[in-house]
Amino acid sequence: MRFLKLISFLISVLFCFQVFAVPVSDSLLLELKSTPEKKEKSLLFNTLSRSFKEKYPDSSFYYAKKGFDLAIEIEYNLGIAENAASIADYYVVSDSLYLAREYYTLAAKHFEELEMDFDFAQVTMVLGNIYLSQFNYSEALAFYQKSLLICEAKDFKDILPHLYNNIGLIYSTLGEKEKAIDYLTKAFKEFKGQGLKGDMASSLSNIAAIYLADSKDSLAISYFKEALEIFKENGSQIDVASMYLELGNYEYDKGNYNKALDYYEKANSQNDEKETGYHGPKSRIIVGIVAGLGRVHSHLGHKETAIKYLEESLLLAEKNNYIKWIEICSYELSAIYEEEGDFGKSLEYFKMYEEYGDSILNESSIKKITQLEMQFEFDEKLKEKELEDTRKENAQQRKEFIYILIIVLGISVSIVAILLFVNQKSKTTKVELKNQNLKLEHEKLQQELIYKNKELATNVMYLVSKNEFITSTAEKLSKSQLNFKKENQKLIQDIVRDLLLNSSKDVWKEFEVRFQEVHSSFYGNLMEKFPDLTPNEKKICAFLRLNMSTKDISAITYQSVRSIDMARFRLRKKMQLDSDENLVNYLSQF
Repeated sequence: MRFLKLISFLISVLFCFQVFAVPVSDSLLLELKSTPEKKEKSLLFNTLSRSFKEKYPDSSFYYAKKGFDLAIEIEYNLGIAENAASIADYYVVSDSLYLAREYYTLAAKHFEELEMDFDFAQVTMVLGNIYLSQFNYSEALAFYQKSLLICEAKDFKDILPHLYNNIGLIYSTLGEKEKAIDYLTKAFKEFKGQGLKGDMASSLSNIAAIYLADSKDSLAISYFKEALEIFKENGSQIDVASMYLELGNYEYDKGNYNKALDYYEKANSQNDEKETGYHGPKSRIIVGIVAGLGRVHSHLGHKETAIKYLEESLLLAEKNNYIKWIEICSYELSAIYEEEGDFGKSLEYFKMYEEYGDSILNESSIKKITQLEMQFEFDEKLKEKELEDTRKENAQQRKEFIYILIIVLGISVSIVAILLFVNQKSKTTKVELKNQNLKLEHEKLQQELIYKNKELATNVMYLVSKNEFITSTAEKLSKSQLNFKKENQKLIQDIVRDLLLNSSKDVWKEFEVRFQEVHSSFYGNLMEKFPDLTPNEKKICAFLRLNMSTKDISAITYQSVRSIDMARFRLRKKMQLDSDENLVNYLSQF
């Protein structure tokens, strides 16, 4: 569960859109009533919303919504941006992250259009925080980097340390310890320089998690406890709960279940719904606490209690798309129901576990995948440019050849016209020579077609062989992952990720481009005669045109051999071929 240590409690990030509370006064309310200007009213509603934010969140939402609706009505971008951000703040503390993300995105769009760099950078960072809490590392990093470019250029010191902290968390999760420590240390120094004790404690806990993952337990625990004391001094109950949660996770991993239960119950006791000092979604901590209680009760043999807690945690995780907690809770519930003999529910939860487990793996790989795709697109554009240059050169050569041919033919016609009666034999010889040239040219084109077919088939078979090997190896490692020691499981997961990164998922796209270069009229002729063919059947026809085997087609399309055989059967039926007619030979005619 080392992965959890980098996620469940370490996302100690700035989840609030930083604002300064403005005290409500009679004069402010009177000003709102007496102001005829709608733009000014829209901003006054937002000022009221922020003043209510700490103690009366429902009132805060009410005024922000009124300001937002008014701004939408008059198409006032600043009013839309400010009030959308306040609405999003409310949804964050209400643990409605989907709605929060929607309004923050709208606010960011308008702040960017208004060239309000600080506000745009701030909202962009908060969007990154939401994605990070949902384990969507690629999206989170993209938003952080966008915000970081502005903050470093403009020296926005209020935002920079939070960005360093959050980027450090992502690198920590991806196993890049040196980068993670570098960013988290920078964040700690900035927080210390600004006297932000709570944020300092967050950075300490994040660094501690890295040490814990590196088996430096005593150092990690001392950091956690130091952070715990700072959070206690600041009176932040949910942050105190996060530290107890982390200590409980540590004891749980060590097999000290009674100690773990004690820490989880302490963490749960800190969950005060009336706490107003915390601006992030409390659910990201609560979901871990409740899941921890469920897991430890399961180990202690309290199955009914374990199920209650795990199902409660799962519901909260599904509501906010905390995919890692969905994976963990569904796995634990599957195991419990299997022990209880309820195999139906066990299978249901295990399917959920597999679905979300795969999404975590894909998400952790997406950054490198994106880089590979960018490199691929660059290479493709370079190839297209080289091809275009070649085409232009060939066109110029053909044009020059035509000019020369016209001149030669003109001279020839003149000579023939003058010497027709004596030059008949010479004319016949020239015609024969021309026919021979045409024949040779035709033969040359046929040879080029054969060569390109071979090259295309060779390329596809190489990709098929590579995919089969990599996918098979990754699958075997993935299936046997749980049989390895716990400390080796992350290494196996990283190997599986790297193998999948090197497998080609675009075999069909590359094949189709090359195929149409060689057989440009194949699809047109095929669809003219059989317009009701499905896209999948078109693909099968193209592979059969190259005389590829059912096994090879299966490897390229990721369909079973049985599915390919059925597709061939349906093709023969659609094309009304007799049983003794060869489908491959028939398709070679198109």
